[in-house]
Amino acid sequence: MTKVYRSVFKEYGYSDQAVQAKIDEAWKALFYGDDDTRIYFESGPDEAYIMDIAHGDIRSEGMSYGMMMCVELDKKAEFDRLWKWSKSHMQQGEGLNKGYFAWSLKPNGKPNDTGPAPDGEEYFA
Repeated sequence: MTKVYRSVFKEYGYSDQAVQAKIDEAWKALFYGDDDTRIYFESGPDEAYIMDIAHGDIRSEGMSYGMMMCVELDKKAEFDRLWKWSKSHMQQGEGLNKGYFAWSLKPNGKPNDTGPAPDGEEYFA
């Protein structure tokens, strides 16, 4: 792995500082912005979830996207909170779907549906 990634912003002439400012601004808005902008919500002392604002629920797909943003930006604390919420509330402990993650939950952690979604499972992996 080269750890060298294409930057379309740089290809269009934006400076490294301008690109980083855009990334920082997006992170701040999506994770710590006002209630009309953010999608990241802390839950208790050490958990958090990514809200699907359009549907008013938490989905495995969105949680995986949130965790990927954290990995890409080296935001371990936020990643750990999202992963703990996923493991605590989404992962099924018994039954037909044991080990899989429920694809849709309410913010209080109650499932809308305990079935897994293939895309969410793949993105978690």
